[in-house]
Amino acid sequence: YGIATSAFCFCVWPTGIVLDRFGPRVCCMMGALFFGIGCALLSISSQEYDYFVIGFSLLAVGGLPVVLSMMHLSNLLPEFAGTIITIFNVCIDVSSLNFKVIYVLYSYGISR
Repeated sequence: YGIATSAFCFCVWPTGIVLDRFGPRVCCMMGALFFGIGCALLSISSQEYDYFVIGFSLLAVGGLPVVLSMMHLSNLLPEFAGTIITIFNVCIDVSSLNFKVIYVLYSYGISR
């Protein structure tokens, strides 16, 4: 949990650079790739092959570029632009809660 949350926090600046330099399409595809690899690693993780830390970290790093690249959609409804950007910001903040929920469930013995 701690490593994935730290990876999430440290990837904000590089994500902004990719978004500014290459645009939202490349940034979103990069995030989707990281997120997909993270999901794949979590699906093949077991007691023998422990890819959980890498998978969680890739989920954290991959989710942010997807959300940030969608921020420009607020321009479609200019009268609600502030509300839409606020919703996106809340989605970014709440997305780190998933790791805590998974950690709590695992600590109570709930797993596959």
